[in-house]
Amino acid sequence: MEPFRSLVDVGIAKQLSALGPDSPLGRGGMGSKLEAARVASLAGVSVVIANGGTPGIIRQVVEGEDVGTLVPADRHGN
Repeated sequence: MEPFRSLVDVGIAKQLSALGPDSPLGRGGMGSKLEAARVASLAGVSVVIANGGTPGIIRQVVEGEDVGTLVPADRHGN
């Protein structure tokens, strides 16, 4: 699962999770999204953060298109 150009290491995600407040369009800023992705990664689950307002985005993610940011599963529990 590596067709995505944007990859975020789980350690970097932890540092970035402290970023900024909520955006006017969402309930959590990028920091909260990265923190949730970090937790999932540590549980062995890969996560893609993508624009939910884009029509067909789930299909694009599932088909491995280059959309969003991939936080890969941390298989070592780091």
